Amino acid sequence: MTYRLTAPLTAIKDSDGDYRGVLVSMPVGSTVQVVGDVDEIGLVNVSCDGEIVCMFREDLEERADLVGIDGGASGDASGNDSLTESASDSER
Repeated sequence: MTYRLTAPLTAIKDSDGDYRGVLVSMPVGSTVQVVGDVDEIGLVNVSCDGEIVCMFREDLEERADLVGIDGGASGDASGNDSLTESASDSER
């Protein structure tokens, strides 16, 4: 899924997988692509400009518009999309 940010968003730039990294500010208009499932604390990895960062799923859904799902379907990030469903599945 691909999202375009409608508000600035803080992400974590992490290189070793333990969520200890540098906070980075993602500007309005940035396009990010989800590259994994939502983890147990609500973080999801996304790709932006060739780098992987993680951010909270809730922040992404509140501050971005969904612009593509596996082939270009469009909509808004606040609906019941597969990112939200992935979070529900992982909580079971």
